Amino acid sequence: MLHSAGASVVFGDMDKEAGEKLAQSLSDRVSFVHINVTRYEDHVMLFKRAQESYGKWFDPKLKIDDVEKPETDVVLDVNLKGSAYFARVALPYLKHGGARTKGNDKSITFLSSITGFMSSPDASMYQVGQPFFSVSKHGILGLVRTMSVQDPQQEVRTNALCPSFVATNMTTCIKDAWEQAGLPINHAEDIAKMLLGLSSQDVHGRVVLVENGKAWDIEQGLIDTMEKWLGTEALGNHRRLSTLRTQ
Repeated sequence: MLHSAGASVVFGDMDKEAGEKLAQSLSDRVSFVHINVTRYEDHVMLFKRAQESYGKWFDPKLKIDDVEKPETDVVLDVNLKGSAYFARVALPYLKHGGARTKGNDKSITFLSSITGFMSSPDASMYQVGQPFFSVSKHGILGLVRTMSVQDPQQEVRTNALCPSFVATNMTTCIKDAWEQAGLPINHAEDIAKMLLGLSSQDVHGRVVLVENGKAWDIEQGLIDTMEKWLGTEALGNHRRLSTLRTQ
């Protein structure tokens, strides 16, 4: 479709035979690269081909040498992969002790961030050099939503906290400026209280914004306003899909 609209296309895929066949059938303005998207160097190869073939696409100010090697992924590993590993191990252990009952509640509360659901200037200020921070925090919300859908019986409740600015060692460098601007600040005690609250309340699949020690259930807000931002037709399709999942 992009090609038929006049675009020049460089694309990659694991299926070499099908990719080459498609490129040949479209002839001009199409280039296929055999890649494996799980290999970083293959992404570099794909963009090198695009640069060689259609260099005018790219801003000449870009320093392409800077992307020859992958960015450190320690933030992704710690925030996202670590959370996913934790959840995978925790679920069977928590379920092992029998059904959830009064006095025997079972829940997992993940720590995301305000940057997990919206663009936030505080992230760019104190997460310099960690471009995957916001990506990883978005991923945690995806993890919580997936787990809540896959566990409708709520054998283990799953929720997430999304704090805005928290006064910690990570944010010391901008804390004074933040206070002088009169912006809301969370303290470690605020987050601890919210963790305790989610652990003691019978809620599941919630995403809670924490700002200045106050809480907002943004997931419920999204659900309540879904027709407004998703539209009637798409919402109807979504509800029919949800019905299929429960059958």
